[in-house]
Amino acid sequence: MGVVIAEGNIGSHLDKNSYSERALFVSADGANTWTKVLDGSYAFEVTDHGSIIVAASRSSYSDDIF
Repeated sequence: MGVVIAEGNIGSHLDKNSYSERALFVSADGANTWTKVLDGSYAFEVTDHGSIIVAASRSSYSDDIF
């Protein structure tokens, strides 16, 4: 299949202005199941046909790469 990455939350709705409630989720089975991988809001990029995934926090400056 492939990898699906999404930002969201666990609940009935997501407040568009609340970054603290957001998390980064990954699915490897066509979005049938999801795994929460990071808390907070992140920009992400997938490269090398999915073998490299990079995420950076949207809410603060950082030297960390996940």
